[in-house]
Amino acid sequence: MTINELSITLSDVYSLENLNKISVTLINLYKNQQYSILQKIGELINDFTAIEISPEGKGFSKLIMLYHPDKLAYYQNEIKRRVENNDFDGLLELSHIIKWQKSPAVQGSSWNTV
Repeated sequence: MTINELSITLSDVYSLENLNKISVTLINLYKNQQYSILQKIGELINDFTAIEISPEGKGFSKLIMLYHPDKLAYYQNEIKRRVENNDFDGLLELSHIIKWQKSPAVQGSSWNTV
């Protein structure tokens, strides 16, 4: 995968529509006390960012802040900046969203990927 291909993929998954969908899904998982799925998401993205969800759901706020639609401009700017700097590794750091959306554990829930 080239830096341009990765940037296009990241721009697609960090869209307002997808961030809204993710936020609603995460909130519903939390409201329905499906903490084990939230824990799996935390485990999947652990290589990228440390978010630990307890069996009681503590840590959820860090997870929702990561994918909140208000972060759209931040992600758009980061993708653009990292492409301009030819920073492929930096773009890979943002790919945590791709990793957990494609996880069978998450797909087994009410989640559908974009």
